[in-house]
Amino acid sequence: MRYRGTEVQGASGAYRIDGLLGSGAVATVYAARAVVPEGVGPWVAIKVLHSDSDRLERRMLREARAQVRIVDPHVVPVLDVVRLDEHIALVMPYAGGGSIADLLDRAPRGLPVDPWLEIADGVLHGVAAAHAAHVVHRDLKPDNLLLAHFGGRWQVQVTDFGLAKLLADEGIEDVDTTHGGEVMGTPPFMAPEQTVDASQVTPASDVFSLATTLYAVAIGRSPFLRDDTDATMARIRGHAPPFLGRRRPHIPDALADIVHVGLAKDPALRWPDAGAMRAAWRDALTPEQAAVAGHLQPPGHVGQDEPGTAAS
Repeated sequence: MRYRGTEVQGASGAYRIDGLLGSGAVATVYAARAVVPEGVGPWVAIKVLHSDSDRLERRMLREARAQVRIVDPHVVPVLDVVRLDEHIALVMPYAGGGSIADLLDRAPRGLPVDPWLEIADGVLHGVAAAHAAHVVHRDLKPDNLLLAHFGGRWQVQVTDFGLAKLLADEGIEDVDTTHGGEVMGTPPFMAPEQTVDASQVTPASDVFSLATTLYAVAIGRSPFLRDDTDATMARIRGHAPPFLGRRRPHIPDALADIVHVGLAKDPALRWPDAGAMRAAWRDALTPEQAAVAGHLQPPGHVGQDEPGTAAS
């Protein structure tokens, strides 16, 4: 791995790259150690942009600004911004447990009710904090929900705010650079209005994606997924999924009802934001359901303190 041993300097410190964690369409993520006087610092993940595109660089900086706005244990924080070979990169804590999508790869028919409840609690908590900070995520899906180990157990953290929309706050104008009519996001998890114009999304759009994600975690995939993007988007705009309690009888009806409010085609009929959805969710939980904890375990986990997927 060409960057192994490379040291990069940021405003908050230096980091030495150890290995590769993964690569996507616009960025690669490396495992690294913070360089400290004692010699061995904590593990971090460094997300490096592939392209020199000014627009993509602005998007990554917006990702950093979005995550800095949100201080919540269920949102992955940005620790630093660095450059690697002139490419901009974000430094974040190493989560360690992979993603909820990884869990679904091992459970194609969906997860049992207890881990489903824990995932719902974590993502609702994190997205509610984002909305309270005037941030719309625009790309909520199982791949962007990570498992991090803290407080003695594995918990969900929301990540990848690269498509986030920063809403007007205290007289500051909306800094979104999305063009009118532009479509962005992950099709099987987009809100209907997002399939037409991503610049017009609101927190209620995230609510649709959040509800779709909870449905997917229960059955193993998005209820709107089809073989091609056009068919998937048409289904998002025109198809109402069956009641979740019928698809998965282990899901309590009161909680399935909340998911289906979030799946309303008209944004005005959904929860206005994740905070309102979370409040309804917490009210609907029984004491036993509210106390569920400790049922999330990453597949193929090596150790909470050490990356298990770093490649040479």
